[in-house]
Amino acid sequence: MANKSKGIFRFSKLRFIIFIIIAVVLGVSMLFSTQIENYYQQITGNVKVISSTEILDNSKLSVHYVNVGQGDCIMINLPDNKNMIIDAGQKNGSKPIYSNQTESNDVAITNHVINYAKANIIKEGEKFDYMVLTHAHEDHVSILDNILEEFEVGTIVRSPEFYQNDEKDAVLTAKEKTLADSIGVTLKKDYNITKTNTMRAFLNNAYAEVDLGATMLVTNDTIQFSGTDDEGNEYKVKFYTIDTNEYYNPTVGGLKSNPNNYSPLIILTYKQFSFAFTGDGEKESEKMILQKYGTLPNVDFMDLAHHGSKTGNISEFIEALDPEYAIVAVGKHEIYGLPDEEVYERLKQHDAEILNRIFETIKYGDIVIGLNYTPSENAGSQEGETLASGANMAIGISSGEYVPQTVIKWWYIALGLIVLSAIILFLAPKTSKKVIKKMSKK
Repeated sequence: MANKSKGIFRFSKLRFIIFIIIAVVLGVSMLFSTQIENYYQQITGNVKVISSTEILDNSKLSVHYVNVGQGDCIMINLPDNKNMIIDAGQKNGSKPIYSNQTESNDVAITNHVINYAKANIIKEGEKFDYMVLTHAHEDHVSILDNILEEFEVGTIVRSPEFYQNDEKDAVLTAKEKTLADSIGVTLKKDYNITKTNTMRAFLNNAYAEVDLGATMLVTNDTIQFSGTDDEGNEYKVKFYTIDTNEYYNPTVGGLKSNPNNYSPLIILTYKQFSFAFTGDGEKESEKMILQKYGTLPNVDFMDLAHHGSKTGNISEFIEALDPEYAIVAVGKHEIYGLPDEEVYERLKQHDAEILNRIFETIKYGDIVIGLNYTPSENAGSQEGETLASGANMAIGISSGEYVPQTVIKWWYIALGLIVLSAIILFLAPKTSKKVIKKMSKK
């Protein structure tokens, strides 16, 4: 009789029926394999390979960290079809930064920024509604002139800095003097006048544009832009700044001659996701922002301040923002030694898991993050180009190699359940006992 089989496996009709039911259920579940994979990837932190076009076409908001070597350039497609650019990188550098690059960095980086904006950001009839200059250093501002030449720009947002050729005296043109007077700034030679001629040239060109608006970050209140997507979901872009008087206070350590500390903290929120853009802010301004605002919103993504330098990214600042992912805009490591290992140690102390969720532009190239992402039927068609995580967020890269945990596929789950059910249903209890008994004797 079947029930009295003495082999390794015992067979019975009941066990066989149960096994068939499990197999049928797993077969039917194949129709929902994409949803199953997305669910398990979301709860385990794994990623799924898809294409960058897939991300852009199926996300309501996308944030682009454009690879400009040792510099910063962030472009944002907002949910209401408006666009923002935060800094634009430096034209020149000592070494090529792109694979198979034959042009000088001056040409290559500028072309990359312009071409990236044309391909991914500015659609027909659109413009950069907001242009943000975090502070007056070439690796953040020097390509913005080219952006003005190529695209229409709506409003410039910048910190209140004025510039000189002579370090001893504040020599301003009539136009610059009028601009200074319009926001109530009294300039003196020992105040915060920085010597950055690239920035000065840009501002003179920018304010020559007839239809160009300008918003100065000189208010003690938080500046905010907002809008809604086609479903009524709101997004907000908030600028957290140090107080106006601190910009012009020559006695404040670290601010008088350091334009990095003029960088505002910019926080973008949309639905359940949020981003922190930090410019080159250092510990002095980070402490002032924390002191002024008390608490800061927690964010999912934080671009590390000052290219991951230990001069910023203080532990208290990281703790306040509580990021899940970190983005680092950085060039060749051997030039400046950035990002600093000390900053990674601070991140590790805050959350050890975040070390597996750091994206450096030097390693991964252009990085795009899509929000309110809904996978299409073609998701996964271009393997090796980008990465996506979960059903509501997608992360894409243009180059480099990212090694995630083992990606969960539907057939991994199905095969595992079939093997497990076969063992439970068919392996004879007596056989199990015999095996254990023989092992214990050895």
